[in-house]
Amino acid sequence: MKKIKDETIWKLFRTILLTGGLLLLLVLSVSYAVARNFEKGYYRTVYFYLLMGLFILFQVIMLPVTKMMTKLNLMNHTGLIILYSAFGLTQGVFLFVNYIRGRSVKKEALIVGRDMVTKFIGNSIRMPG
Repeated sequence: MKKIKDETIWKLFRTILLTGGLLLLLVLSVSYAVARNFEKGYYRTVYFYLLMGLFILFQVIMLPVTKMMTKLNLMNHTGLIILYSAFGLTQGVFLFVNYIRGRSVKKEALIVGRDMVTKFIGNSIRMPG
């Protein structure tokens, strides 16, 4: 059995951290915008478009995506970060939009006396409980 080099483990660890950080940042910002403006047609369309991505299986998408990533020379760690961020965005937005819409962030912010950004960060990053 081939021994894994230390540099490979660190590359993997860095890829996982970058993907998680990028995904968290994208999901939180998109979800907050969609949840707050859900009544407007554009945001509702974006939400349902991302929701359709949940119904397509990962295995069905892999062959065309692999061909496209090869043509774009993204068959490396950067391409992997972009790929998994795009796939994770659909599920994350679905979960966070429904979580944020269930909580009245604006009313809570006015009652407590905080601004919207502080209340958003406090409510979105911590787990519901």
